[in-house]
Amino acid sequence: MSNQALSINLDQPYIPQLTEVDFKPIFILGDHRSGTTLLYQLLASSDCFNVFKAYHIIKYDEILHNHIHRIESVKLNELEAQFKQLGISDREFDLVQVSPELPEEYGFILRNTGHEPYVNPSNLAIFAEACQKVQFTGDADKSLLLKNPWCYPHFEYLRQTFPNARFIFIHRNPVQVINSKLKVVDTVLSRWNPYTGLISKRYHKIFKSPTNRLLYRVMYSKRFNLGLRKVLHQSMESTTYFLGAYKKFIGAAVHFYSV
Repeated sequence: MSNQALSINLDQPYIPQLTEVDFKPIFILGDHRSGTTLLYQLLASSDCFNVFKAYHIIKYDEILHNHIHRIESVKLNELEAQFKQLGISDREFDLVQVSPELPEEYGFILRNTGHEPYVNPSNLAIFAEACQKVQFTGDADKSLLLKNPWCYPHFEYLRQTFPNARFIFIHRNPVQVINSKLKVVDTVLSRWNPYTGLISKRYHKIFKSPTNRLLYRVMYSKRFNLGLRKVLHQSMESTTYFLGAYKKFIGAAVHFYSV
C-alpha cells in the first residue's frame, strides 16, 4: 500500500512523549540540483548525525508507533520488499540508489501535510514535530542533519527561529543547475517514477491526472520554453536572495562549499 492510501495516524497517542525532545539542527542549504543530495549522503554515512530517511517520509504517521513497539526493522524490511515489487532501484533521474535508509528532504513531509515545502510560521509546528520524531527514534546525543533545497531562499527564517542552528551552504554553477532541473522535470513527467510517487503526494496527484500532467508537460516543453523561464526565474530569485541574506551571516557559524 502506498502513502497515497488512507491511513490511520498511529503516532497520535505518542505525540505527548515528544514534549521534552530537543534537537540541534544542522541545515544543508543550496538550490535544487546543486549537490545537496551528495553532500547529505556523504555526511550521513559518517553515522555522526540523525537524518531524515525515505522511511520517515513514507511512514511518517507511524514512526513513533513502530519505534516504541520495536517493529521498525520489520517495517523497513516491508518497505524494502515494496521497493523491489515496484522495481525501484534508483531515483532514475540521477541514478541515486534508493533504499528505505536513503537520506531525504523534510520538505516532502511539509508538502504531504498540505503546507508549503519550506519552513514558515504556518508549518513550524509540523516541522518541529517531524524533527522531534527523528531525534526521539535516533541517537539522543547526535545533532540532527537536515537537507531541504526549498528552504534555501528562506533561510533567514531558519536562522531567526533556530539561533543555535548551524548552516552548510553549497553552490553549483547556475547554468548546470538549471539544465539539471529541466532534465529532472522532463524525466518524471515523461514516465511514472514510482519512488517519487511514494514520497510525494503532489507528484502522485499531478501524474495521475491527465489534465494536470498535460498542463505541466506543455509548460516544460521546449516549444514554449515556459518551464525554462520559470526555472530561470527561480534560480535567479534564490541566488539573489542568498547573496543579499548571506551578508547578514558575517560572524555566524557558516560553512560554504562550491562544486
